[in-house]
Amino acid sequence: MNMNDVTNIKTDLAAEIKEFRNLTEKDGFYDETSEKDGIKIREVRILTEDASKKIGKPVGTYITVDFADAFEDDEVFNSAAEAISEKIKSMVGENVSENVLVVGLGNAKLTSDAIGPETLSGILVTRHLKNHMPEVYGSLPLRELSALTPGVLGTTGIESADIVKAVAEKTKPSLIVAIDALASRRAERVCTTVQMSFWYSYWSSPCAFML
Repeated sequence: MNMNDVTNIKTDLAAEIKEFRNLTEKDGFYDETSEKDGIKIREVRILTEDASKKIGKPVGTYITVDFADAFEDDEVFNSAAEAISEKIKSMVGENVSENVLVVGLGNAKLTSDAIGPETLSGILVTRHLKNHMPEVYGSLPLRELSALTPGVLGTTGIESADIVKAVAEKTKPSLIVAIDALASRRAERVCTTVQMSFWYSYWSSPCAFML
């Protein structure tokens, strides 16, 4: 394996790629780790296009939240959920006037890849209320939100990105939130790690991607 080729690093986590390649602030990165209520939070920012090429990810902010035993301890679970919620708010803001598209990426029939579609089953969509029941929508302190599960290439014959792009061009969201399962180099990260990423896409809409 060519150790200098980021395409050979089997992980989607920016922090892991940065560690693997021994990249530092001098290479165009900001890296800070903090802890709150026992939950480890690491923020990696890719600051330059050169750094982007070195890590194989767009310029932007990548926040990794690590929490062990979250599904065995209610206190840890609540602390992890709160930490994730705070970081999402810090990235996307709390402007309820914005139109948001939430995308559940992945194969709903494959357990390891179903987190996107499964998450959308708990999302409250409101776009139709704004259009068809404005009196109801107006009474709710919620964003205009639509949801999409594009499936996978193997079952639709269409790249998920192309479906999301087509829907985004029609609905013109201020923000796209895509939820997907991500690969890691460490088995202990399974069900204990969330990466939240924020960057501007080539569709000119901000994109927040979460595991």
